[in-house]
Amino acid sequence: MSVQLVKLLDPMVTLNINVKPRGAYDNATVYSIGDSVSYTDGSSYICINSTVGNSPLNTSYWQVLAMVGATGATGATGATGASGGDYQHAQSVASSTWTINHNLGYYPAIVCRSLGGLVFETELQHISINQAIVTLSMPFAGYATCS
Repeated sequence: MSVQLVKLLDPMVTLNINVKPRGAYDNATVYSIGDSVSYTDGSSYICINSTVGNSPLNTSYWQVLAMVGATGATGATGATGASGGDYQHAQSVASSTWTINHNLGYYPAIVCRSLGGLVFETELQHISINQAIVTLSMPFAGYATCS
């Protein structure tokens, strides 16, 4: 892309150059006239004099190409989310199907463990935001943590 660049000097100098995007500014990179960079202040700059190690804030080597805008107004507060929390389901009788009524008001992650604390693989079906059914390959007793 070709742009007309005006150096605000005395006398004013106008240059016709091709802009070469170079990504984020790196103080170890050699920049040539027309190289453009993004900088940590959120603005982008174009090189007006070849340089290495001179920050885009140094107006002897760089000119603003696009200045970061002002921060906008704070938006409206969103709706209150579900109250977190955990629920522990105890399955004292061995079964291959556990119905878990957790009443958490959302679809929780569920981890099932044997009475000895070993985690085992299950098939999980959320029936609603308050109930889930866990299907096991064989009957087990244990507990499920919903969070």
